[in-house]
Amino acid sequence: LTVRLFLVRHGETENNAQKIVVGQGDSPLSERGKHEAKLLAQHPVFRTQTFHRAITSDLGRTRQTTNILLNGNDNHNSKDKDNSNDNDKDNHFSFHLEPRLREMAKGAREGLPKSLSYKEAVRIRMEESESNNDILLETNQDVWIRLRAWIVDLIRDFVGQQQQQQDDKEEDTKQQEEEIKEDDTKQQQEEIKEDDTTQQENEMKEEEEMKEEETKYQDQEDEETKYQDQEEEKEEETKYQEEEK
Repeated sequence: LTVRLFLVRHGETENNAQKIVVGQGDSPLSERGKHEAKLLAQHPVFRTQTFHRAITSDLGRTRQTTNILLNGNDNHNSKDKDNSNDNDKDNHFSFHLEPRLREMAKGAREGLPKSLSYKEAVRIRMEESESNNDILLETNQDVWIRLRAWIVDLIRDFVGQQQQQQDDKEEDTKQQEEEIKEDDTKQQQEEIKEDDTTQQENEMKEEEEMKEEETKYQDQEDEETKYQDQEEEKEEETKYQEEEK
């Protein structure tokens, strides 16, 4: 069993262009980012490949990129599995939102210029009266833990679906075999019924023939008896005539 993943990074965002740290904050695609996604959509993989499922981070920039790739528009309020919009007729390929695919959380640096160190970013956040404890900061290990958990769930789900499809296929085959067996049984019953009917007809025909034979034999006997009687009468008459003489 093989699970094949196509990994795609989102297009350039406005914050990327301005050299601002994004992290798990959000920033829409820049015009260049939209163009990058549209170019990728022309790749043979996306033009010819049939995808079993599309999964994206729940952040706007990844949803926007996915919509361009799969649906040809850059509406980040897409018709996805978890947030469908029935009025959006252009979104014909739904996809799943998965928070575990988010970018690494960059803590205090998110939303600030990349040129600032983390220590400088923390000082700015403290000056803004934001508690540093409320800002999420992840390590590479933190990211790998959530990604590994997602991959395990993905494979389990895929294997479960494949097993379900196999079970459904076996059930269909079993049902078809039962239907064939049932048809054979019906056909055998019909053949037995036809044999019984034929046998009854043959028996009735034989009875009729026997009756005809009996009638014919009886008629023959009656004819012979009648002939005998006539002969006897003739003899009697001849005898009587001779006696008179």
